[in-house]
Amino acid sequence: MTIDFEMLGWVSLNLAFILDSFYYVPQIFRNHRRQEKLDISVTMHFIILIGCVYDCIYGFARHMPWQYQMTALNCVIPILIQYHQLWRSNDNPFLFMRLHWIFTLSLTMIIILMMFTSQPDSIAIALGYIVQFCWLTFLIPQIIKNHSLGHTQSLSNQTFSMMFFISFLDCVNAWHLGYDLSVRYGSIIFMLLECVLIGQILYYRYYPNKTKPMFNQIENLSQAAPIAD
Repeated sequence: MTIDFEMLGWVSLNLAFILDSFYYVPQIFRNHRRQEKLDISVTMHFIILIGCVYDCIYGFARHMPWQYQMTALNCVIPILIQYHQLWRSNDNPFLFMRLHWIFTLSLTMIIILMMFTSQPDSIAIALGYIVQFCWLTFLIPQIIKNHSLGHTQSLSNQTFSMMFFISFLDCVNAWHLGYDLSVRYGSIIFMLLECVLIGQILYYRYYPNKTKPMFNQIENLSQAAPIAD
């Protein structure tokens, strides 16, 4: 019995496309239920936003499969919703203003380069590496913040569990459908970071007694020295 690895890649791509359509919904609802300040890293969210938007441009510029393109588009909508949720719960509006201008200027520069360069394919490949850099780094600020807080109460188990499964599917289709090297190796490293974050969620949820003292200490010092995002 022989395994058709190309078929395996297409099956994993379609499964990832289906899950990508709603995997972030549990996190959106969890944010809505929590009326207090969300303990989600603004830095993490900003990197996700850049990664999703640039991934859309990369997917269309490199003529990736339609599932890849639609997955990138589906990612943008819930991220924008969470952007609004974080903006409402955050007490530093100037931070969001600065991030907004950084995002707008960088996106404008990318679009101008794509429109007027004589080698748009080279720009698209470079953009792919930027996207993978975003996927390889966006979890790090949240992992650091979780460790500082001593809890992961703002994170949805369902969202990050599905995210790990999607990253596994992305790894399968990246290697079996001949994606660029940035996508292939990036998917592996992203899975490892997902393991660290899910490990934190499980540890802080099932061993709350060990994290309460740290959490209480952070709460007591929050007015004097708020935790950075």
